[in-house]
Amino acid sequence: PLTVNADGVQINGFTIRNGNTTGGDRYGGGLYIGGVNVVNRATLRNLRIENNIASTVESGEGGGLMAAMGNTFQSPAQLTLSNVTVINNKATTGHLGASGGGMNIQGVGNSILNVDLTNVTVQENIAGNDFSSSGGGIALSLNGGRATIRQSRILGNQAAVIDTFLGGPSNGGGIYLTNGSLLLENVLLAGNDGERGDAIWIDATSQTDMVIGLNYVTIADNHRANSTGNSAIEMLGNTLGIVAANTLFSGSATAFAAPANAQAITLDLQNMLVAESVTAVVSGAIATTGQALRGNPGFVNATSGDYHLTAASDAVDAGNNLPPLVDLDGLSRPKGSASDIGAYEFVPANLENQTITFAPLADRLLGDPPFALSATASSGLPVSFAALTPAVCTVSSTSVTLLTTGTCTIEAAQAGDASHNPAPPVARSFAVKSPTKSDQSITFGPLGDKALGDLPFVLSATASSGLPVHFLSESATTCTVNGNTVTLLAIGTCTITAT
Repeated sequence: PLTVNADGVQINGFTIRNGNTTGGDRYGGGLYIGGVNVVNRATLRNLRIENNIASTVESGEGGGLMAAMGNTFQSPAQLTLSNVTVINNKATTGHLGASGGGMNIQGVGNSILNVDLTNVTVQENIAGNDFSSSGGGIALSLNGGRATIRQSRILGNQAAVIDTFLGGPSNGGGIYLTNGSLLLENVLLAGNDGERGDAIWIDATSQTDMVIGLNYVTIADNHRANSTGNSAIEMLGNTLGIVAANTLFSGSATAFAAPANAQAITLDLQNMLVAESVTAVVSGAIATTGQALRGNPGFVNATSGDYHLTAASDAVDAGNNLPPLVDLDGLSRPKGSASDIGAYEFVPANLENQTITFAPLADRLLGDPPFALSATASSGLPVSFAALTPAVCTVSSTSVTLLTTGTCTIEAAQAGDASHNPAPPVARSFAVKSPTKSDQSITFGPLGDKALGDLPFVLSATASSGLPVHFLSESATTCTVNGNTVTLLAIGTCTITAT
């Protein structure tokens, strides 16, 4: 195995394979960062860490990677991983407890450790065998620091090979977290098994004010084969706050679980979809705000591990448009009227075009009561309306209210959905007239041609109202009007307007 105990180390572009620390320290079967010298900064890029074992006979930590970083007397330590795959590693194959089948990351002593993982795949790793173990994929102990995991996949990891009968149940099939906060963004957690906290186990017993954030996360089918599983996310301890936004749960008996006597655990649900097959959204003493949507996840093929969405998914267009504006595949979001819930944005092969039918609107009198609008989209989707002249009229839903005389213009729109492009908007205008004034018209006969030098001549026009008509020259360099008398000035076209 590779051991690094130099501060500021950068490791780039390696495959670390078939390491085994049995007989040694039992830490980091493939790569160990830490040791005699203090390591406060380390960056790992473009690595593949596979088929490593921390121990074959005793307990082990970090089957693929072990990082023990920081110094109590210095600023927080920082570990960064980018484009790293950690696959098929084992913390132990023996019969003692283990931690971090793929990775074990911890702050030394009381050192605060911050961790950033981007474009990381942690897959098919195992922490323990038949003794209580933790963190099949990743074990984190951060001493008050924070781990941020973005654009990543945590798949098919196990806290223990079988249900453990020694030392209690195993925890955290995908992630085991203690003493720190965690942000997951554009992350897929699927097929992990931890007995308790099949996807994530959170231990908040020794630190207060831990914060967990989930945004555009898909958590699906985290349970042992031939089992419905227990909880996807389970937590122990007090003073813990969780925000779950744009997160999709499927394939577990319970989404969130805590002991019945837990205190100060809060859960804020924002545009979260829970599959109808999940028995409970929350179990235990968790104070919840917001509501979870219930519906069909509509995965392409969950059995084969494809958790992209189909058009039938209730997650489509059900998000709240929070950033980031790309999904786990790096595709832009939203594609429809709103972002999709979960790690993946639904992208149909071909969006259908649609059109709006919106009939002309008749003129109205100021003082008329509000009236309803009607329009249809060829897609059958609902049409929305907006007033483009808010000083003259307003629109609430489909109802128009007239405010003053003038021209009222209403626009009909349809934003599209997972299968349809937005429709070209259609605008209709109508006059809002005064109820105390009548319409009138002017009769103004054609004017014959004149020769330059002709004497001034008199105009004549009448209004249907009997009111006097006024004249205006629209070509002042050719002719002028004074009252109803026209004087010719130059050769050209003389245009007179009667009002």
